[in-house]
Amino acid sequence: MITYTKDTDLIATLTLDMNGRDANILNHEIVEAFVPVLEHLKKEKEKGKLRGVIITSAKSSFLAGGDIEYLYKAANPEAVFGYTQKLKGFFRDLERPGVPVVAAINGNAIGTGFELALACHHRIVVNRPEIQLGLPEIHFGIMPGNGGVIRLMWLLGIKKAYDYLIRGERMNPEKALEHQLIDDLAADEHELLYKAKKWLLKVREASRPWDREGCSIPGGTAKDPQMARTIAKTAATLSARWKNNFPAPQAILNTLYEGSRVDFDTACRIESRYYAKLLTSPECKNMIKALWFDLNAIHKGLKRPKGFGRFRPRKVGIIGAGTMGSAIAAVCVSNNISVVLKDVSKMIAEQGRERVAGILRNMEDQSFDEKQLKAFMKKIETTENSEDFSDCDLVIESVFENQTVKTKVTREAEQHLDDLAFIGSNTLSIPITKLSKEVSHPEKFVGLHFLKPAEKKRLVEVVKGASTSDETIAKAFDFVRAIGKTPIVVNDSWGFYASRVLNTYILEGITMLQEGVPASVIENLGRKAGMPIGPL
Repeated sequence: MITYTKDTDLIATLTLDMNGRDANILNHEIVEAFVPVLEHLKKEKEKGKLRGVIITSAKSSFLAGGDIEYLYKAANPEAVFGYTQKLKGFFRDLERPGVPVVAAINGNAIGTGFELALACHHRIVVNRPEIQLGLPEIHFGIMPGNGGVIRLMWLLGIKKAYDYLIRGERMNPEKALEHQLIDDLAADEHELLYKAKKWLLKVREASRPWDREGCSIPGGTAKDPQMARTIAKTAATLSARWKNNFPAPQAILNTLYEGSRVDFDTACRIESRYYAKLLTSPECKNMIKALWFDLNAIHKGLKRPKGFGRFRPRKVGIIGAGTMGSAIAAVCVSNNISVVLKDVSKMIAEQGRERVAGILRNMEDQSFDEKQLKAFMKKIETTENSEDFSDCDLVIESVFENQTVKTKVTREAEQHLDDLAFIGSNTLSIPITKLSKEVSHPEKFVGLHFLKPAEKKRLVEVVKGASTSDETIAKAFDFVRAIGKTPIVVNDSWGFYASRVLNTYILEGITMLQEGVPASVIENLGRKAGMPIGPL
């Protein structure tokens, strides 16, 4: 669980290695394992036999976060508060042993894992771009509960801490260093431990800003009139945006406001209270279920037909180089899938290709350098001829909503596809079964409904027509996963899923209006229920 070693320089190394797990997580088991280790460190220090401590991991990740099962099942706020305070006590023992502690991070440090790192005096990370660091709790309707909010406030100041926590961003090591969340980078695991030991040998004692006399929070506290005004404006913005349907952002702001006005340990208790209330709220439970358990079930292929091998297309044909077709092309090439982009003329197809370049440069969740952009653009071939689809594994029709036009272009494409290829239609309103009757192989015809804008929206509806084969559904499912989207398999009924939900909302608003409910009441009720806009 936790391996303790000490070298001749009196530097102890604590190596995290949970039994029977691919990754370390912070659960009751590892918390209890810390008790004797911390006691031993204390005794070693008292005897003068300890100069510093390194915390690292035997696994490919450092500490992947908390126990999601515990988070989902937690129902008693007082029990959560007590457990959180106990864990915070361990973190305080780490940062106040009288000896410096280094977090030697060799893999992902997420959530509670990064909170542990923040409790250390120095943080060094192996500089690999795939390593993720951060506090993404906001995405599950909660906030960091093990000192993360308060320590971040002391390190960055109220405003920067709030801005970071509200985004819940995961950073690679270089970006984390740029934002002052870590202290140093290492080329590999060997240099990681070398640098950790070198720093410990250089530093005799280490303390945190919040434990030193005269230190203050960067940018001031909530007692400062200007900061108090900023917090008040932020609170008003949150209320207007979320209508009290999403309590986590307000809880983070409250914790920063109240925590900045008191000493560190009192601030940590305030954080624990808000955390316990959030964790046991229905909003948090719903978000964990939908965004963790349900999403993982989708990604594991719960609704994917069984008995078919995994599919990843080498090349995808796209009919229609307009806004949607270009967006789908951008998503494909950014996931290293080549594209043949077709329109009625080569010139229009080239315009679509240029549109792809703009989309790639402005993708919010990814940042590509010029070398990557050039490589992606080389993967796009433009054409006006369906013959160029001959080596495509999949062709996606993305022309405007006209059945005659859709039928014409899919028939033309089908003639040039090999026996293993299939066709997907990005239709919104025309039944897949109806469209599939116009092609020679309806079993190889499926709906692939991308939401707008396709480069941003993660959901893709895989629509099963009356004749669509299970193999085609499985391939479509795998394609959506290959481009980093979330597939949901839906039947070929009016509106599929997303549009039917939205239209039901709109129609209910219209019905209420016909029944005499004032329009202003209907609009306000819609927003109060959590919808971004009213139904009318």
